[in-house]
Formats: sequence, C-alpha cells, structure tokens
Amino acid sequence: MKKILNESGRNEKGQALVIVLGLLAIGGLTIAPLLNYMSTGLKAGQLYEKQMVEFYSADAGVELALWNLKNFELEVPEGGQSALEQFTMNAKTVDVTVDNIDGQTYRITSIATSNDGSGTTIEAYVMATAGFFDREFDKFEGNFQLGVGESYVGNVWSQGNVQLEVSGNLTGYVYAQGNVQLYSGAQITGNVMSEGDVQLQPGAIVIGNVCAEGNIQLDVGAQIIGNVYAQGNVQLYDGAIIDGDVHTADSVQLDGSATITGSIYYSYPGCPLSEGSSEVLSWIINP
Repeated sequence: MKKILNESGRNEKGQALVIVLGLLAIGGLTIAPLLNYMSTGLKAGQLYEKQMVEFYSADAGVELALWNLKNFELEVPEGGQSALEQFTMNAKTVDVTVDNIDGQTYRITSIATSNDGSGTTIEAYVMATAGFFDREFDKFEGNFQLGVGESYVGNVWSQGNVQLEVSGNLTGYVYAQGNVQLYSGAQITGNVMSEGDVQLQPGAIVIGNVCAEGNIQLDVGAQIIGNVYAQGNVQLYDGAIIDGDVHTADSVQLDGSATITGSIYYSYPGCPLSEGSSEVLSWIINP
C-alpha cells in the first residue's frame, strides 16, 4: 500500500508548477486589457461628469433668461436679440442670448464652457409672458372712455369703468375697477381684467385673455380670442365666439351658432393673469 502511494506522489511531481505557470500566463494576458478597460471607464466617467456639470450650468442660463422674461427684466424687440451678462456657474463660463421670434416666442441659447474649451449648448424655444401688473399703466382716477373711431396705445388702469365707443381701438392691457364695455366694432388687443362685468356688443372683439369678477357677455358676432375666467355667468349670443377655454363659477349659455373652441371648466380659480407664465416648446442639447 505504501508503495502504491509513493508511486502516485512521484507521478504528480511538477504538476503544481505547470498550474502556477499557466495561471501566471493567463494573468499576464488578462491584467493588461483589464487595466486598460478600467482606465477607459475612468476617463469616460470623468468626461460624463464634466458634460453633466456643463449641462446643469447651461440649464441655469436658460432658467435665468426665463426669469428675466417673466419678470419684465429683459426686453427683446420682435425680431431682435439681447444677451445676458456673462456669469460663472460650477466653474463653467455661461453665455446666454435671447432672440424674439414672434412677439411671445423666444429662442434661448445658453452655452456653458469649461476651462479646456469644451462646452455644452442648450437651445430652448419658449413662450413667455410677463405678469399683468409687471408693466407701466396709464392710470385714470375716474372712467376711461374712448370716442367713436378713436385709437389709444398704452396700458389702461381705470378706477371706474372702461368704455370703447363704436369702432374704438385700444392696444394695451386693460384693468378696470368697474365694468368694461365695448360697443359695436370696438377692439382691445391685450389682456383684460375687470372687477365688474365685461360686455362686448355686436362685432366687438378682444384679442387676449379676459378675467371678470362679474359676468361676461358677448353679443351677436362678438369675439374673444383667448381664455376666459369669470366668477359670474358667461353668455354668448348667436354667432359669438370664444376661441379658447372658459372657466366659470356660474353657468355658460350659448345661443344659436355661438361657439367655444376650447374646454369649459365649471370652476373659477381666480384670475391667473397677474403672474407671468412660460411654456417650453422645444429643448435641444448639443454637447
């Protein structure tokens, strides 16, 4: 028995050395690629981290531009371009330009640049409006009245009623502590807020959003091109049109061919026009 074990041990001499040499060979073949892979992953991670920091910095530039637009701190004429003052965020240099495309649609281009010259660009198309009261108003202690065929350009704040006679034309925002009344063919181009009622006689038109703490009435063929918010009743006579949504805490009455193109909500959340708003239409990132 002892002889058999000795012979078995003699047959296994040298096998351990072969195994060790084989493991060393395999290790030599795999360690270099593994180290290279780890190095590549580390570099990729660092690059990704840098791009993310650039993205966050460029995003801050877009948000800053939106804030300036909504708070009326940045005025860009239609078709024109303005630039914000260059600033530094997360050790990145940020440059922001704002182009006015069509009055309320803006292209915001924000570029965040690293010290080595690499950069990330965000190009965002947004629709932004300033808050209702974030602008200058022409204030009238009593009523504001525009005569037949007369025109007025400016934002009107009336402590009484606002009245536009036949074919009167007002371009600007209107705030009335009383009622707002437009006679036949009169037009307001701008948002309207009233603490009383709003009445549009035949053929009158408001191109803008309308808020009323009272009732809103559109006579035959009158139009509101915008959203409507009323604490009272909303009534449209034959051929009248509201091209937008209607929010009311009371009721909606449509006669004949009167039309509301948007949705009707039987609730009055209050007038949302007082604060600025923004809507992102598209967002493109170019690393």
